[in-house]
Amino acid sequence: MPIQGPLHELGLPDLLQLIHLSRKTGTLTVRSTRSSLAAELEFDRGAVVGARAPGEAPRLGQLLVTAGKAAQRQVDRALAEQVSAPGRRLGAILVEGHGIPREEVERQLRFQVEETAFDLMRWTEGDFHFEESPVGDPGPVSLRVSTEGLLLESLRRMDEWSTLSDAPPDTEVIPGLVEGDQEPGGVLALQPAEWEVLAAVDGERTLRSIAHLLGRAEFEVAKAVFSLVATGVVDLRHRRAPPTSEAASPAERPEAQVESELRAGRFAEAERRLAELLRANPERGELHALGGELESRRGEWRRAVEYLESAVRYDPLLGSAYYSLGMASLRVGDLSRAATALQTYLRLPGSVNGKRDRAARADALVTELQKLLQEEAE
Repeated sequence: MPIQGPLHELGLPDLLQLIHLSRKTGTLTVRSTRSSLAAELEFDRGAVVGARAPGEAPRLGQLLVTAGKAAQRQVDRALAEQVSAPGRRLGAILVEGHGIPREEVERQLRFQVEETAFDLMRWTEGDFHFEESPVGDPGPVSLRVSTEGLLLESLRRMDEWSTLSDAPPDTEVIPGLVEGDQEPGGVLALQPAEWEVLAAVDGERTLRSIAHLLGRAEFEVAKAVFSLVATGVVDLRHRRAPPTSEAASPAERPEAQVESELRAGRFAEAERRLAELLRANPERGELHALGGELESRRGEWRRAVEYLESAVRYDPLLGSAYYSLGMASLRVGDLSRAATALQTYLRLPGSVNGKRDRAARADALVTELQKLLQEEAE
């Protein structure tokens, strides 16, 4: 029987404690009411064995590249292989086919699990759903993180954060360099980690974005930032909403920057900019459709489906999103959802000729395949 409800009734720490004590196996999905993005934690007998982070969190490949443990070309090739074999995990492909040491992959997976869990435990708005299900074969890369240890570390971080700031933890603030003349002759004595963070401060990146850029824990970056604030070289600013205008030209549209980054193949920067826009405009279907395009380009088809479902939910007349949703659903083997999306696309006005032909062919093939499967089951 699923466990589900709003976070304001049962917080994540209590829910994780329940899963830990009852030694449950399955997937916990947490969806934010602010952006509709979702995160997942996978459990095996009460321990965390996997995570899918929401929003702009870095993926395994990006973490390995940032840490200098893999080349971008290795990750790109592994992602391409995963597209043709969607059931295989990226970590297994990198270890077996690209020579990345297993212990390095496991280290970054553990970091990803910990950061996702710590982030979720700060959420107070949203819904959760836990479904018991068997755990898939992890292959050569296995991970098992103590849920109790995650809870204790989260409490420690929250306590330490209270010594840094009176405000609740907020990784969306933007650190910026303090303007004005500094006192002459002063010597800025910083730790190496603080210098590294200071070099990434540009007045545009959020605290979270800096952590992802450096491949470091958000909490550790927050400590460095608050130390820099204490020295007087950095101040904290609230996130600025991107400018919007109904009369804006195509080049001035807020999402134009995301589209430009996508065309250039700079997926991490596209994700960062898109996450900023979604926080300011969580109900714009076009932005969720952009998220679907981003994840499709990466070969992350299940994430693409999530984004595209949000796109058509917020904008039921967004034809291009139905087309993309149909094709992405085919990639993950969801024939029913693919057929519904493709048929909706074909009914909507203004569909592009080339895509309309492909949608019609795909719909016919899906219908035929569904019939064959039905006959096989009878």
